[in-house]
Amino acid sequence: MTEKRNGGTVMIFLLREDRSMFYLRYHRKLVSKCGLAIAVPGEIAGLYEAWKMFGRVEWAQLIQPTITLCEEGFEVVKSLAKDGELIEEGDIITNEKLGQTMRRIAQDPMSFYTGSLAQDIVDDIAEYDGIITLEDLAQYAPKIKAPLNISLDNGDFTAFAPVPPASGVVSNFMLKVLDGYNFGPEDVADDENKILTYHRIAEAFKFAYAKRTHLGDEDYWDVEDLVRNLTSSDYINDIRRQINDSFTQDIDYYGPTFDLDGNDTMGTAHMNVYTSEGSAVSLTSTINLYFGSKVRGSRTGIMFNDEMDDFSTPGTSNSFGVPASPANYIEPGKMPMSSMSPTMIFNRNGDVAFMTGAAGGTRITTAVAFVTMNSLWFDMHLLEATDTPRLHHQLVPNELRLEPDMDEAVENGLRAKEHDVTAISYVGVVGTIINYCSSRDFLPKEGCLGAVSDGRKGGAPSGF
Repeated sequence: MTEKRNGGTVMIFLLREDRSMFYLRYHRKLVSKCGLAIAVPGEIAGLYEAWKMFGRVEWAQLIQPTITLCEEGFEVVKSLAKDGELIEEGDIITNEKLGQTMRRIAQDPMSFYTGSLAQDIVDDIAEYDGIITLEDLAQYAPKIKAPLNISLDNGDFTAFAPVPPASGVVSNFMLKVLDGYNFGPEDVADDENKILTYHRIAEAFKFAYAKRTHLGDEDYWDVEDLVRNLTSSDYINDIRRQINDSFTQDIDYYGPTFDLDGNDTMGTAHMNVYTSEGSAVSLTSTINLYFGSKVRGSRTGIMFNDEMDDFSTPGTSNSFGVPASPANYIEPGKMPMSSMSPTMIFNRNGDVAFMTGAAGGTRITTAVAFVTMNSLWFDMHLLEATDTPRLHHQLVPNELRLEPDMDEAVENGLRAKEHDVTAISYVGVVGTIINYCSSRDFLPKEGCLGAVSDGRKGGAPSGF
């Protein structure tokens, strides 16, 4: 979670799940669908810590809408009713046990980690052969850190994003590499220019995902020098010089570190909040895959995560096709790498000009970068910036994935540059708030906030 307080302070709250105290060697097939897939949940502790520092509404009052949804039910939307015949779009679903759990959290949020609720959670997980203990829950603590930031000369912006094990440095690196091309609306105005621009974007994505393979939890893996490089103008200028405008390259050219042995957007959501006082929050929340570990607690009604899949296991790839990387191997207490990239971009006056983030696993970083470029550099209205067909490249597999409705001429042009082009249903689900104005300066004006919730998954912006 990236947070900016009125007055200029920007903080990062890492609410990330972590590995329990006890190291476990496990089979990759068990990682996403059983109790062993569950990492120590961190969201309640993190949100409570943020509330203690900055909250003004009573904690219990904040929890009440969730309790109401659990007990009175919510309407099934299209994305939840895709398959099967048990429920249909428009049906009402309740979860009374989760409602009871939320009432306990409303009274005492730390009971999740040290109280009677903690015992119920441990028992729920153990029922599905999980190994999280009361000690694991009691020792969990969210981390508050200073964010990474980069300057973007094209528009005179500064972008803030979270440190590893989040992937803010990855999406920021993409933007910084592409910042040097000084893109403008003319670079996507016709097929010829768009082909070159999209090729450069794809190449920046490939370099970024190569660098991501060296990243891990900074409290367990020395990433200081790499992060410094990934935010350094000299290093990034050198990377940009390695991009060949005529053709793409093989995987090894980009310098990844994989340990190799010879999907849809999942259980993630993103939200941005901007207040009349100038405070802002950009928050991404996840249980990883659809319905997480597929374990719902019989005592608590909690749908548990499968965040262990975000760690690397030697000789394997995770559910998003990312090969194992030594920096992300499992260790007790360690947080796994995540693609989450809640991002805030400030104008030259230090005001929030743009807030964004996404759901979609490895597609988060590329979606965040793409929508940001569309809006800030290509001068698209925020809705157009969000709706425009996207591209995605995560280096492995070495495929350039294009959304439906991409211009055929652009697709053919990218093939001519030797990209292995494949189709993908959609690249991430982005939520964005922008300070609109009539020029690219994005100077704040009264009443000029705009917000878009990506139509690829549904949802809608709200204001009050």
